[in-house]
Amino acid sequence: MVWSFMQNARMYEALRDYGDRLDTVGIFTFEVDATGTLSETGTSISSMMTYINKWPHIHWMLTVMNHGTASIFTALRNNTNGAKDKFLTELVRIMEKYPWCAGVDIDLERGGGYENREAANALFQAIYQTVSCDLTCEMPSFFCIALA
Repeated sequence: MVWSFMQNARMYEALRDYGDRLDTVGIFTFEVDATGTLSETGTSISSMMTYINKWPHIHWMLTVMNHGTASIFTALRNNTNGAKDKFLTELVRIMEKYPWCAGVDIDLERGGGYENREAANALFQAIYQTVSCDLTCEMPSFFCIALA
């Protein structure tokens, strides 16, 4: 899997020239905040459509990141003020908005120590169940959830 976070000429050249050799690309577009709301702040989807249309064999993943902000991961993990619930509905929203996506790449960093493992695992399980159960009838034959 490769990621599209550079947003420079080299990234677009590589996609143009070597897309036939790629299998999976994570599009670093979405940022989650402490309320669970997703914003499109990274690589613009519109700038990727040329490559998405040119290389239909590639599994395009929607990458969601917290930029390593521990307080965001904590809010999602602990469902502070409903942050996890909002986050799960936001994942469904973006996957419905971009039906060509093959899944989500969850890049949540700085989730705390070992003592948080049960709550973190519960969050990841909820993500999996939400996107795999709620969208099963609309999902392509290949579907992936990547957790960083």
